[in-house]
Amino acid sequence: MSMNVVEVTLIAIAAYIALCVLLVGWAMIMAVVGAVMMRLSHDMLVEAPSFLLLRRYGMRRGLPLYICDISRRLRRRSVPEGTVALHAMIASVPVVGFLSGAFLPFLASFLMVPGGDLSGALGEFQDRVLLFTGIPGALVGTWVWWRGVGYMARPWIKRRGRTRRTLLPQALSRRVRNSLVVDSYWLDNTHMAMAFSAAYPFFVAYAFLIPLESPSPQASSPPGQLAGWQFLATLCVILIPAAVAAATEKWISKRWAIAQAGVELLRLLYPVESRKGEEGECLPHLAVEPNASPRAELASICDLLDGAARRIDAQQRRGFAPHPVSTLLRAVSRRIVNHLMGPSYGADLPEDLARVLQLTLVVLTGPADVGPYEKLAALVLAFDSDGAPAAGPLPRSPGLISRMVSRATASVQGLVALVGGLTALMIPLIAVVLIIIGKIDIEKFVGLIK
Repeated sequence: MSMNVVEVTLIAIAAYIALCVLLVGWAMIMAVVGAVMMRLSHDMLVEAPSFLLLRRYGMRRGLPLYICDISRRLRRRSVPEGTVALHAMIASVPVVGFLSGAFLPFLASFLMVPGGDLSGALGEFQDRVLLFTGIPGALVGTWVWWRGVGYMARPWIKRRGRTRRTLLPQALSRRVRNSLVVDSYWLDNTHMAMAFSAAYPFFVAYAFLIPLESPSPQASSPPGQLAGWQFLATLCVILIPAAVAAATEKWISKRWAIAQAGVELLRLLYPVESRKGEEGECLPHLAVEPNASPRAELASICDLLDGAARRIDAQQRRGFAPHPVSTLLRAVSRRIVNHLMGPSYGADLPEDLARVLQLTLVVLTGPADVGPYEKLAALVLAFDSDGAPAAGPLPRSPGLISRMVSRATASVQGLVALVGGLTALMIPLIAVVLIIIGKIDIEKFVGLIK
């Protein structure tokens, strides 16, 4: 393989990666914008008086009753404020999904030609892209929205998929319960936006390839030269969009720390199933923790509270941080750390810590008065006698890779296994690179493996 072909191929791969970053990143952002608008309709729907019929009787029996109740209110002209706007937003859900997928082609056409009036082959390509990106967006958006209505009606019922069950404790107000259940559904379904964004480049590619005629048969390439490039291209086509979507979802999810902390606190304080009798995962050379599940949840909540505090401080003007609420959240994190590092051996939470977490849940959902803030500050000693913050930022927890390496190297056998695994992983990678640059014939390499 000549160097010219190698350079052209590398440029093509770089261009493909850049295109994937543009398409997937933009699709992820638009999917989140569409999800926010759909979530707003969910917020309004669960607060509607007629929604109690869906929660009492379920979707199958409650939906006809809901429609009859709305019709009766319309006839009597006793419709609650905001009902018309709510159902207008519900009717626009497919439109929001379509625009979430098709907005990028619209924007590209306006940037390319003033007014966006493309003609000829380019105009036909634009129409195909609009259809093949907008229609999947409308279908996925409508399905996710409708599935969310069923979940919010009865969130304690076990369902298929990643959506976890959630209780609606009477100790919390109806507004707080509804807000938490809406957050719970959308946080558990962020993978839908990631999946749609990862598939977005394929929708565009399909719209481009439809009018192309099938290529005439050509002579096969010499063995061992193009096979490596074909393998690498296939790998890039499959993995790069997924990797970009996952990275974008992770970056965006950091902005949801406050909502995530509230949902995790709700599930910890009001679990659907009892944790008594649970045992932690037994790893080699590690002791079994009888309360491993609550400890893991508490550690996750601690990280979320610290992330929420950072988000609140980042929104303040320079010189006016930390915010008192972020100081409260950091003090709660410190209280959780003290519990986890202290002599806590049972699966049940201590009464004082449970009280702290309940007040934290109320604070995260925006209480109507300052009472919960003051009670929480007194319990966790968030401020000193002079009113200065007594709780600073917690050190960052080690990442997933750091924890995996730490566990793998906890013993000599683990260290040897890690080194051996990395070596075994590098051998095929080196072989693939040598095949790509034409230094090894692929048929000889396959013969050596056999």
